[in-house]
Amino acid sequence: MGLITESSQPPKESPKWSVNTYLLMNAIIFALAGVCKGFDEANIACLVVQSRFRVTFGVDRQSPDEYANTKGWIVSIFTAGAIFGCLACLPVNDRLGRKWSLRLSTLIYAAGVAGQALSHGNLSAFYASRFIAGFGGGGITVVPSMYISEIAPKRIRGLLAIQYSTCQQLGSVFGFFINYGITKAYAGKDLQWMVPTLLQLVPAVIWGLGTFLCVESPRWLLYVGRREQAIATVSRLRGLPNGHTEVISDIQIMESQILYEREAVVGATQWDLVKEVLLPVENRRRFLLVFMAHLFSQWSGASAITQYLPTIFGYLNMPSETASLATGFYAVVKFVSCLIFSLLVIDFIGRRRSLMTGITLQTTTLVYLACYLGIARTMTAAHISNTPSVSRASTGAVAAIFIHGVGWNIGWHGMPYLIGAEVYPIRIRSLAVSMSMAFHWVFFFGCSRATPDMLEVMQEWGAFAFFACICFVSLIYVFFAMPDTTGRSLESLDSLFQRPWYKVYQVAYAKNDNVGGVVASTNTPATMMPSVASILSQIPQHPEQIDLLQHTLLYLVIIFYHSQYQAPSYHVKFSKHKLVLSLHIGTGLFEVFEYRLRRVQFGHDRILPSELDVVSCLVWSATSLQLVKTLRRGDPQTTRPPYQAGAILRPVVCVLAYLLQSPDLHRLSVYALDSFVYARVFIFFFHYTPYLRDTPGNTIYALAIPLAAAFSIHESRVPGASVGFVLAMAYIAKLNEWVSQRSRQLKEPDEQAKASTVEKHLVTGLQRLGFAELQELRRVTNQQALKKPLTDDYVSSSEASG
Repeated sequence: MGLITESSQPPKESPKWSVNTYLLMNAIIFALAGVCKGFDEANIACLVVQSRFRVTFGVDRQSPDEYANTKGWIVSIFTAGAIFGCLACLPVNDRLGRKWSLRLSTLIYAAGVAGQALSHGNLSAFYASRFIAGFGGGGITVVPSMYISEIAPKRIRGLLAIQYSTCQQLGSVFGFFINYGITKAYAGKDLQWMVPTLLQLVPAVIWGLGTFLCVESPRWLLYVGRREQAIATVSRLRGLPNGHTEVISDIQIMESQILYEREAVVGATQWDLVKEVLLPVENRRRFLLVFMAHLFSQWSGASAITQYLPTIFGYLNMPSETASLATGFYAVVKFVSCLIFSLLVIDFIGRRRSLMTGITLQTTTLVYLACYLGIARTMTAAHISNTPSVSRASTGAVAAIFIHGVGWNIGWHGMPYLIGAEVYPIRIRSLAVSMSMAFHWVFFFGCSRATPDMLEVMQEWGAFAFFACICFVSLIYVFFAMPDTTGRSLESLDSLFQRPWYKVYQVAYAKNDNVGGVVASTNTPATMMPSVASILSQIPQHPEQIDLLQHTLLYLVIIFYHSQYQAPSYHVKFSKHKLVLSLHIGTGLFEVFEYRLRRVQFGHDRILPSELDVVSCLVWSATSLQLVKTLRRGDPQTTRPPYQAGAILRPVVCVLAYLLQSPDLHRLSVYALDSFVYARVFIFFFHYTPYLRDTPGNTIYALAIPLAAAFSIHESRVPGASVGFVLAMAYIAKLNEWVSQRSRQLKEPDEQAKASTVEKHLVTGLQRLGFAELQELRRVTNQQALKKPLTDDYVSSSEASG
């Protein structure tokens, strides 16, 4: 049986009301609350190693053991508060609703954040403020996944609910890069740690105010007897009239389940509900499943790596400057992989297969890290750098950390939230989710508090070996005990927990549930594992997803390589061009992925450009012309024309596509950006292929850039586009030659007198735009450097003259 059977219904085939715009807005606003946890993790990981922070709070005078203890408490006290916040959120959640529960938790969290920033070197006040922020943060972690699961149609419930985890990774990106930028801007000042801490209030204000635009959970409304309001809410969320069969069906299913549960617990006290969670065998199995999910999630090593990543990069012989940037790139990789996973994987192959894939990646990378650290722990940094095999192994260890983060996002990161929100009946859902999240924070507290001591006592390799063992045990548990809830309604899960946990694998996948989703034809373990042939058979049915996944993986490889080898040089050489470079990269990535995400949404490539696409293209073009003036790698006369041709032609094509509403021209404009990736593919091919790796670097680069540009344009399938681009490159090369010759001639008094004013201004303007041949740049004496130019390299404008 294939991976997806005839009954499966991927998101793009769901009825149009499944992706109603108002539904998406509600889900996104609540998902944004996930920024809270990720931002705090990243922010505090950077603060505890900041010299100014240590001086302000007197930590710099402590001994190494005292500092390790203080650092552990600073990081983990937030989680201690969150344990109590999860439980305190319970009565508000049931009595006032999901919206007010999130609002009150956000207010408490904001008060704690402000207290941290204004503690003025008082370590006790800082501890207290982090505990208060954690108290609010604990409540924030309970509500969003529950709310999203209760408003989302079953066909896309996983896709929407997992966005909470995606926003956690977005918060990590904010935390790491904001800290890096503020540290550089306010070196030696208390603003280094105060500003990043206060900036945590910005997303809190956004999602807090955003809740006033959202509706209340229809399941909660029915639970408290507001039937008419619940019907209107479902109607609005589905974008359908009140009397539509889909609305009536949803209401009837929820009402029948709630009525049954009301009768079952009539007159029950809170203690009775606690017993309801733990005593009936079906609910106890539910609770055990979610309990183990949170346990394995926190002790799989991912949270420890995130919180102490700069320290861990130090074990891998990475300089502190590079480690700071690599930490930010690590957050980007985790965010992008989490986003792609939520869009393409979770409702495509299901929760169970996603989880097993992620755990396998985590286990493999942790074993590699443990082996490397165990072997290299007696080696000096100089020995590691000067021994090629060990140096490559060190690079592999850094790559393993990035891959481990991707594996965690595919597996344990968001799955506990999603499963916890799906498996409980509504009569005990709030209590059970609150209890589960309390244990989540207990495990998080234990792991974050113990990690510094583990790295010291067990040595680095022992800590990673321990995490690898936990992941291996979790893989076995998931195979036997984890059901796949993909495509099942929340009210149809009871039968899954009627059997012992070690027999759940026999009915792990939905079968004849009348809901679509991922199914298996038999109940044997062999048929539940997807075959290679079944996976390949699905590729032609989903070319848009495969194209998006392919480009995401390529860009992740490029980001990893730049973070490893080019981050220091980019930081130094682009001190005058940081804004230009950021705009250039940001607009390019926006166009590439915005187009492909829209392809996935609509299921075809007849995408029309918007005003935002045109603006992004114009910004990209302007920054491209600015950066190409400082391009150094390769033969400048060969490599610069492709960049210049793209910078000139893309805006023309994009504007025409917008005016003519032509999807073909828009596709051509976007696909031209792929030359960035294909150029790296060609360069890697030359560098790692025998007999070609000794080709001089400038020659490789001169071949790769034009080939990549022509290939990417050919992929757009626009007739004659490749030929036109090659001709444009030739004309621009001649234009560069003419501008340079004419510029030298105009320096002569006679020629200057003959030339018209228009010609003089034309030559000067073209020179300022970079249309001129470069004079010979500084001669590079290191031949090895010429043989290994794997990325763009730029110099300041003063080093390149026309």
